[in-house]
Amino acid sequence: MARRPHLESLRNRLWGLVQRRAVLTRSERDTSEIEAKIQDVVTKLQRQGMSPLGARLELIEAEENAARLVEALKKNTKSYVHDESPIDYGLRPGIVQRFALLDDEVPGSTGRYFDFKSSDGWLVAFLDFTRSGADELHIEYIATRPDLRRQGLAADLLYRFVAWAEDNDVGFIHFGHVMSPTIWDIYLGLKAAYRAGTSAVDVHAKRDF
Repeated sequence: MARRPHLESLRNRLWGLVQRRAVLTRSERDTSEIEAKIQDVVTKLQRQGMSPLGARLELIEAEENAARLVEALKKNTKSYVHDESPIDYGLRPGIVQRFALLDDEVPGSTGRYFDFKSSDGWLVAFLDFTRSGADELHIEYIATRPDLRRQGLAADLLYRFVAWAEDNDVGFIHFGHVMSPTIWDIYLGLKAAYRAGTSAVDVHAKRDF
């Protein structure tokens, strides 16, 4: 049976919130507000017809995924920046660059955009961006390999990207219009990190869902 759209949206939001909590916990920051939001989503899942046990299992799965994300963030070994993306978006002047994640432990893919392999592994997620100034970037597109979704790759990609931007004296990143609740929660985590003084990179986005 196909999942109801609202139920799927709640599940994605739960995963995004749990990932955000994991990153905040790692930096020893207050997570009480996030905890309340997580419990609110769990309650809404039950109102949508999910059993209490089913909602609990969803939370456990999201927490296990977040733990894998934190471990991935510790490694910082499978990311790279390519000088030029193979996609021309035509949105603004400048060369579109690519920040990507590679994994040498996954099987190959022949899917659109993801049939690329280097000595470090197969392409599993990428973020295309354009520089609009010496210290300002615009994100044009974010994608993860379809068969590897819901594994924290988007969060891993974005947190690594912001760390790379900070190392390269970037002060501002435009996310543009965010259409994914999961990406929105990651964005909120990055915004909170800047406001708390734990990140030197400010971010801006418009919610579009």
